[in-house]
Amino acid sequence: MRENGVAGNMLNSYGFGGYLTWALYPERRIFIDGRNEVFVPLMERLAKARGDSREWNALLSDYKIEYALLEYVDDLDRVTTVNPNGSRSESLAPVSAVRFPRSRWALVYWDDDGMLFVKRDGVNRALIAKEYVAVFPEGRGYQQQLVRSGAVDRTRAIAELRRKLAEDPSSRRALELFRLTE
Repeated sequence: MRENGVAGNMLNSYGFGGYLTWALYPERRIFIDGRNEVFVPLMERLAKARGDSREWNALLSDYKIEYALLEYVDDLDRVTTVNPNGSRSESLAPVSAVRFPRSRWALVYWDDDGMLFVKRDGVNRALIAKEYVAVFPEGRGYQQQLVRSGAVDRTRAIAELRRKLAEDPSSRRALELFRLTE
């Protein structure tokens, strides 16, 4: 984040909060950390927003979130989509794909610990030049599923994984994704 001048309000995973406070305060403020008694109203709102995309988007808007630093959740969420005709369909997707859809957010960095997304139309939009378009590092089997179904271009995914491995040759997550994608 420092190297690339990421700016604006951050949303961070709960588990990153303590470290981020230690590493970045007072330069940056965190969204949440392990001090549950301090964040009771926010935790209640998060619980409500997890099950409703409208509530989630309102939360992001109310807090003027420009970027998100997220831990991995490799279990896939069951997503219910209400189609224009009123029918419902269900699918499985990782948390990041559901809450930070690539149409509005760009994955600009990831490693074995987490992912950094920036808002496409936000103050960090210049970082989109570093975007990983075809790599979905979260969600057990999700990358492989996208490649097999043709939803993600296999050649582009391999190129992006090679780029990641050039940056970080010891990345276990990148090596595993590469093996599953190749």
